[in-house]
Amino acid sequence: MASTDSQRLRLGGMALRNGLLIHGPTHWSAAVRDSAGEIQVASARKPELAPKLLAKAPGLRGPLKLAEAMAVLPLARRRLPAARLPFEDWRVVAAV
Repeated sequence: MASTDSQRLRLGGMALRNGLLIHGPTHWSAAVRDSAGEIQVASARKPELAPKLLAKAPGLRGPLKLAEAMAVLPLARRRLPAARLPFEDWRVVAAV
């Protein structure tokens, strides 16, 4: 059976310096290794920054999705204090 677009699971993510952050349409989850070597995991609902109709506008969809993905970073850091985000390193910021 062929899957349709509405049946496909859409996930995005990014590597953290000591773990991984994954986000889907409505939730995010992260796993990081702390300084003791233990793995900590957290997840929560993603913030919705724009109404669904606005998020479907072709010129706004990309920037809004990027903003929603970036809004997850402080939430992950709050839930997982051991998380080392990529933008904490000046070399990453300089490369962007």
